[in-house]
Amino acid sequence: MTTTRVKIGPLDASGSAHLEKSVEAVPRVRSVEMRPGEDELVVEHDGAAIEEIVAAVRNEGYEPRVVDERD
Repeated sequence: MTTTRVKIGPLDASGSAHLEKSVEAVPRVRSVEMRPGEDELVVEHDGAAIEEIVAAVRNEGYEPRVVDERD
């Protein structure tokens, strides 16, 4: 299992549930933890394509930046 932290800029509370579902829909993503106070997502996955995670976040109107990835 890999953990990827993605900074997303100011997190809009009203759109956070939709953003979470969009990232969870990426193949091989197991869970998404929203951290509004830190403006980031913590994504647990089994080898999901980082490009697909980033694209899912961009499609929701945020500009993502991967800050950490750990196995």
